[in-house]
Amino acid sequence: MKKLIFLLIAFVASIEIIQAGVQGALPGAFSVSATKKVYFSQGNLQYQASTKTWRFAAYQYTRIGASGNNNISATYTGWIDWFGWGTGSNPTNTSTNNSSYTFTDWGVNKISNGGNQANLWRTLTKAEWEYLFSGRANAANRRSTATVNNVKGYIFLPDSWTLPSGLKFVADVKSKWDTNKYSLEDWQKMEQNGAIFLPKTASISKESGGTKLIYYDAGWANDEHCQYWASTQESSTKAYKFSSDIAAYYSSYSVSISSREKRYRLGVRLVIDSDKNTSYTITWKNWDGTTLATTSVLKGATPSYTGSTPTRPSTAEYAYTFSGWTPAITAATANKTYTATYTQTLRKYSITVNSSNISQGSASGGGTYDYGTNHQISATPNECYRFTQWSDGNTDNPRTITVAGDATYTAEFEQIQYTIEAQSADAGQGSATVTNP
Repeated sequence: MKKLIFLLIAFVASIEIIQAGVQGALPGAFSVSATKKVYFSQGNLQYQASTKTWRFAAYQYTRIGASGNNNISATYTGWIDWFGWGTGSNPTNTSTNNSSYTFTDWGVNKISNGGNQANLWRTLTKAEWEYLFSGRANAANRRSTATVNNVKGYIFLPDSWTLPSGLKFVADVKSKWDTNKYSLEDWQKMEQNGAIFLPKTASISKESGGTKLIYYDAGWANDEHCQYWASTQESSTKAYKFSSDIAAYYSSYSVSISSREKRYRLGVRLVIDSDKNTSYTITWKNWDGTTLATTSVLKGATPSYTGSTPTRPSTAEYAYTFSGWTPAITAATANKTYTATYTQTLRKYSITVNSSNISQGSASGGGTYDYGTNHQISATPNECYRFTQWSDGNTDNPRTITVAGDATYTAEFEQIQYTIEAQSADAGQGSATVTNP
């Protein structure tokens, strides 16, 4: 029975990883309530103001740091990854008035390397951060400070976790970043098994006069801060955050879900709910079964074909015009194949009827006619001429033809020859001859 239970757990875990099909989603599933699981994005959220582009960092340990984030402006061509609370609709807001910040989730935007679909991602609530940190099963053994690829930060392990062979993980380490220290190669193994890493953010001080916040990668005596917003506010001036802080100056360490003034710019790591974290393969085929394209679409999204317009070669009888897809396109709930459909139009052909010599005769019956129809053509000789044949050797006149393509029929004529004989009624009286004029 124990073996069966183990196999079932492994099977469920494998399903969760398989379903992590949305671009930018990491493979590990994390419980954030008794009934809800999420997947984290591949890296911290980043924004380029000059192009109004959102993206996830290429790697979990990627951080822009103070040098880039202090250049924040509406025209800045670089990238930023620290944001005031709820600035999903105004990411370059640097107001020091805490009450001016109202929450717009960053996930309302299209994330260019995260499925590129609005409202796909979201920010964890305060309650969800708390459940992740301390409410889920075995929570205390699923978290710790760490250093990844020489970047300090905080690790959470997924609900279903297997430590990669040859590596160690010491849970719930306090006051040290390097107890759990992973090289790039080691971290790739951890990440493949579902681990997430939140890199440190910054320390903050006020510019002279208190009109602007200046950010540093380390504060007093190398204080280190790893702070990420929640979507929940405490009051009109403060909102909640997850934080893991080592204040070396005060010889203290804390990890908590606590509040901070909304004007401070912290890190943002978005999540996707497990019921959204599924994508399906859509195959687009032509009338003859050849594959035109294969695309991936998120669960519930309506697929669309973006390739060149499908074509079907004409036959002698019909021309084909693309008319749509079968079956009718609907929101994606499974892998699906759509086949191009066409409207067929009976082809028309030009029948040309003429005379080989208009002085000898004429021909009629030419025109533009539908494929497969029967039509009569005829030749009319002039006086002293007679019809002999059509250019294809047929001697019928009039003649019925069946239209099978463009065709030319030429009527051929010849002059009628007459024999004139002259003879005498009485040879004894004289003779008769014919003389050419």
